[in-house]
Amino acid sequence: VLIGQNGRDYTSEILKKYQPEADVNALYQELENKPTSWIEDGHAGKVIYAFTDVDCGYCKKIWDDTRAAVDKGELTIRWVLVGTQSQKSLGKAMAILLADKPFEALKQAKTGWRPGKGGDITPTKIEMNAKNLAILNLLKQNYEWMQTNEILGTPAVVHKSNGKAILTK
Repeated sequence: VLIGQNGRDYTSEILKKYQPEADVNALYQELENKPTSWIEDGHAGKVIYAFTDVDCGYCKKIWDDTRAAVDKGELTIRWVLVGTQSQKSLGKAMAILLADKPFEALKQAKTGWRPGKGGDITPTKIEMNAKNLAILNLLKQNYEWMQTNEILGTPAVVHKSNGKAILTK
């Protein structure tokens, strides 16, 4: 980090000037047009997309902190699952997406989250069959969206403000 004598942050200035900014509007459109890539939580209010890993403690905090707004109809969260924490979290993401009721499985995993254990759901054994392969490809797509948009970890939130898509990492 380059900080001048007067406290000026030169690193941020240099990065803004020379580092290309990801087109978050394009990401928002892609997410909006691919309903199979996310699980909807709530059905009213402002829509946000949240990249989440079942075993991520900060993701659990976002889940907890948004419950009241979702329950009041002020917020709709479209959870974009990834399995980046470990092989086990990938299996848990698969279990959620393969469930008969994916939102209920996600809710179980989030509400049962424990430090050192992560989300409370049994991971799916990763076998190569058509159904599992389709889910793995979906999770791969979600992860590629993260990479393309320089999202290095979870949680990350994409939402619109004044018509412009914003990414909060």
